[in-house]
Formats: sequence, C-alpha cells, structure tokens
Amino acid sequence: MNIKAIVMDMDGTLLDPNNKILPETKAALIACQKQGTKLVLASGRSYTRLLSYAKELEMDVYGGYLLEVDGIAYYDVKKDERHVLKQMYKEDVEPVYAYLMHKNCETMAVFSDGLFDYIPDHIMEKKKSVKKCTRISRGFSLDGWPLVLACGYA
Repeated sequence: MNIKAIVMDMDGTLLDPNNKILPETKAALIACQKQGTKLVLASGRSYTRLLSYAKELEMDVYGGYLLEVDGIAYYDVKKDERHVLKQMYKEDVEPVYAYLMHKNCETMAVFSDGLFDYIPDHIMEKKKSVKKCTRISRGFSLDGWPLVLACGYA
C-alpha cells in the first residue's frame, strides 16, 4: 500500500516537550519522503514558526505542506508559496475584541506574524490550576487552549 501523505500536529505529536523532533522520528519521516510520501505539518502556528521544522525534515527538497494558523492558510514548502483560504483583517477584528474584552472573556486573534491573546485574570488562574492538576508540561503555553473540563472547572 502506498501512503500518499502523513499529516501531523506539532505540539505533543511531532515535537517532544522541548519543541524538538526526535532523531529517530526525523529519520523515519525523511525515509518516507524518499519513497514519495508527502508530509503535512498542521498547527495553530503561522508558517514563519513552522519553516525551521519543515527544513529540518527536508520538506523543501521533497515537497510538502504546512497547514497553518488553524487551517486559514497552507504553505507549499517546495514552491515557497502561501495560500490564504479565509481571514479577517485588523479593522474587522478590533470591534469584536473591544466587545469581548468588555465582557471579560478570553479572546484570541492569530495573524501571519503572531497572535494577540487577551486572558482575564480569573480565567488565567483557572488555566494555571488545570495545568497544575493535569501535570501539563511546564513549557506548554497557557494561551490559545480552552479551559477544559478537568479538576472541577467548567
């Protein structure tokens, strides 16, 4: 059976807790590419934060894609081309943020060159408690992941 593509998440899947690709994983994925399998790195990160991993996996040589910013765009590594599928612009986002910040709720906007995340103190304290009781990795960021139904929080 020919495998046409391997699609993988980054954090906690391809990357170890130190944000590194294990040598044996790297070797296996490069071997798959040599047999014609395309790699797709899927992430909430923008392509600018994924390119170093793509180059480490030699995706610029074999071809492959970065599915980025939670699916709003994809990047063809070999062709060095980005394709935006859907987006809001800053002037569209600002009134939404103003409204939601007034409601004291967590709000996030992801841009090509980074993100803006507003987390009220009461939500951040709950996230810290969830992280502690679930023993999530120390290096795992608290921004960008929803408050989960764990440790009695809803």
